[in-house]
Amino acid sequence: MLKEMGEEAIINTLLKTLVDDLPDNPLNKDDDAIAYRSGSNWLILKLDGSNALSSKYPWMSWESLGYRIALGAITDVIAKGGKPIITLASVGIPADHEVHDLTKLLEGVGKLSARVGAMYVGGDVNKSLMDVWLDVFALGIAKNPIPDNPLKIGDKLYVSRCMGLSSIPYIALLKGLDMSPWTDILRKVAEPEPAMDFLDISRTVKASTDISDGLRSVLRILRKNSVGLLVNEFPLCYEVEEFMREERIDILDVIRYLGEEYSILFASSDEQKYNVLGTIVQGEGITFRKAKIMAGGWDNFKGFIT
Repeated sequence: MLKEMGEEAIINTLLKTLVDDLPDNPLNKDDDAIAYRSGSNWLILKLDGSNALSSKYPWMSWESLGYRIALGAITDVIAKGGKPIITLASVGIPADHEVHDLTKLLEGVGKLSARVGAMYVGGDVNKSLMDVWLDVFALGIAKNPIPDNPLKIGDKLYVSRCMGLSSIPYIALLKGLDMSPWTDILRKVAEPEPAMDFLDISRTVKASTDISDGLRSVLRILRKNSVGLLVNEFPLCYEVEEFMREERIDILDVIRYLGEEYSILFASSDEQKYNVLGTIVQGEGITFRKAKIMAGGWDNFKGFIT
């Protein structure tokens, strides 16, 4: 069954159904997005989606859900060096929903598109029998797409923003915590800033990936390179550190439940101003505080891998 296979095994199976690599394509089939040459430029294409049952917290608006799902596709385009220019959306919604839910969901796609300078130009609407779902297609343009060049021992891995905000609402649900004192965190989780500034340094990047699946995204790139990662300290957001102190939350819970970070993990040929996640070392997995972290993050079919 699919839930026993897990997302990564399913994707590896589905990759066999795709056409052979596109001509001159610098990206792999299993990369964050696809690159297609158009004259002197490259088109960066990505389709991503989710459903309300999996992705909409009780406190989250339909507009924020649309924004976040669109951000998943757009972050993948940015992670490969593409400047987003066009988005399309396909939505499924049960017939007993109000039209307000539908319009707000798609207004979220438009809001995020406008924020990154892309045009939301249309899509498709369908009747869903049970849950609301949304798929967003994003198209970007790049001079030089970022391939996954091999990582070397001693390379530093950076993240495009501080980490941990995505964990807080899930931990709060698990522990039944009152989130009313933490409205700043909820606001930032609802509609994160897109990582557009990453494009300013993309020419110096030797490998990159979106880490919307938390540690699973990090572990995937480590396994691909047959290396490990030594983390001295996770670059947590200051709001996360304050939340941990006040609510007595352990850092291992925070990193275990990382999910929709909408951040970019990358290795660069130059020293960067961004937060360092860790250093590439021999071995496997992530070493943090002298202990190996071999699991963690989100799987669409299994849930959090803990």
